[in-house]
Amino acid sequence: MLQQDKPEDYVIATGETHTVREFVNSAFKHAGIELAWKGNGVDEKGIVRSLSSSFPLALASTSACEARSSTSTLTSILGVGDVLIEIDSRYFRPLEVESLQGDASKAKKKLKWEPKVRFKELVRIMVVADIKNLEEMKQCQDVIRKLSNNKK
Repeated sequence: MLQQDKPEDYVIATGETHTVREFVNSAFKHAGIELAWKGNGVDEKGIVRSLSSSFPLALASTSACEARSSTSTLTSILGVGDVLIEIDSRYFRPLEVESLQGDASKAKKKLKWEPKVRFKELVRIMVVADIKNLEEMKQCQDVIRKLSNNKK
C-alpha cells in the first residue's frame, strides 16, 4: 500500500461475516472452554458447559495465581456452570447496523492482495497471543513476589 505511486485507502478484509457470538464461541473453544448460552435478550449469559482439562492457562490475577501452582489447568480455575459472559447495556451502540462486511475488491484488484488468514485461524492466533501475554504477566508477578519476600 505504501509502495504505491499514488496513496489510496484500501479495505483489507476476508469478505466473511461472523457474529459476535461466533467470535466468542470460537475464542473460548481455542482456550479450552465450551460455552452454553442461557436466558434471553439482556439477561442472556454465557456459562461454562465443559472444560478441556489438559489446556494450561496462566492467570494475570495475583490472588488466583497465589492460590494455585504455576501448572494450573482450566479445571482448577473454572467450573462447569460458571458465568463467563454477561450483557451490559451500557455498551450498546445507539445506531447499530445489522451487518458489517469488508469489501477488499479494490485491494485485490490493484494490489493483487488475497487474504491468507481466515476467521477461525485469526481467532486462534489472537487467543494464543493473549494466553502468552497472560503467562508472561504471571511470570513477572512471580518474580516480583519472590523479590518482595526476599526483602523481608
